Amino acid sequence: MRKALILGIVVVVATILLIEFGSVKICDGSYDLSVKVKSNSSAPIAAVSCEAFGRLEQAESLLEYLPPPETRHWAASAEPFTGAPLIVSIPTSWRESGLGRTWGDFQFRGLLVIVQYRDGKRMGQAIEIPHRRDSRSVTVEFP
Repeated sequence: MRKALILGIVVVVATILLIEFGSVKICDGSYDLSVKVKSNSSAPIAAVSCEAFGRLEQAESLLEYLPPPETRHWAASAEPFTGAPLIVSIPTSWRESGLGRTWGDFQFRGLLVIVQYRDGKRMGQAIEIPHRRDSRSVTVEFP
């Protein structure tokens, strides 16, 4: 009887471990981030562009040059800018076990937002993208 109980427990534990570590779902994709851009000055914004980067430091390194987006996949632009939010696709990747445990959770975390005013002046900000579970929208205010 005791051996049968121990064998039953071993089988249950082995089954749980097999389900947990034997099958892994790899999830690669993206989600839409809503980017609201506001100007705190009376100068009207003529155009806006946003581009997502893997790390915040990558976006910050471009603040000196303010280049246009390199790709359409992780970027959005509006010219003329009407005040409507821009939608930027943010890449994500994670692994999920058979029992739903998540690990290796990754998403792009840097966003470069560039505005051009009607007088031609350009400004940029690099912001950290919140985790998709925390928020799927950001507001960027320019002076």
